[in-house]
Amino acid sequence: AYEGWIIATAINAELKDSKKNLPLALILGAVVVIVVYALYFVGLTGALSVTDILGAGGDLPRVAFSALFGNAAGTIVYVFIVISCLGTMNGLMMGCIRGAYSIAVRGKGIAPKTFAQVDPQTNMPTNATVVGLLTCGFWYFYWQVNFIGGYGPFFFTWEPDELPIITLYAGYIPIFISLMRTGKDLNTFKRIIMPALGVVSCCFMVYCAFSSYGVQAWYYLGFFAVVMLVGAIFDRK
Repeated sequence: AYEGWIIATAINAELKDSKKNLPLALILGAVVVIVVYALYFVGLTGALSVTDILGAGGDLPRVAFSALFGNAAGTIVYVFIVISCLGTMNGLMMGCIRGAYSIAVRGKGIAPKTFAQVDPQTNMPTNATVVGLLTCGFWYFYWQVNFIGGYGPFFFTWEPDELPIITLYAGYIPIFISLMRTGKDLNTFKRIIMPALGVVSCCFMVYCAFSSYGVQAWYYLGFFAVVMLVGAIFDRK
């Protein structure tokens, strides 16, 4: 609901009339997600008490649908949840495989000639795709070992799907400010009002992350600083 949309911008060059269709898809997609989430949680409150919802934890969908339609329905819902998660993972990997490529085509990063290579048969950046898949594998390993299993050191047990909101949304702020400074061809609504609302929203999201996760947020920022330092070393050239 909060971050999937930014992945979609990684494939904007492959869309027909992306300047028109990508914003339309993002807006409609966000509206659909909000409506579905609202209906989902309204439905849950009708099927279970607040105590039951809090006690169900990650098993909440199965418990709710089993209470309404029996155990078989609860299992079927889980199947659909798995399918939707696989779809989400596919979308994330589509964006991730372009990460190394987008850096390499600008002559930056590790071995830019290697990772800027595009396969003539598939028109895909094969070498960069391997890096993207390995990156996804790393985060899956991190999630299972450190966050789910809790086997790593305490400063590695932060939640990797939520806390990056801090740096992602903080990074959007200078983009909005830059738009306000340079978007002289835009009207006041698009150049001033919308970016200003974007800045306020970003600050709110960063505040929420710190408020919700406390010291874990600082553990994440430490990890982020190390990654950025490594990136800065390779970007020196």
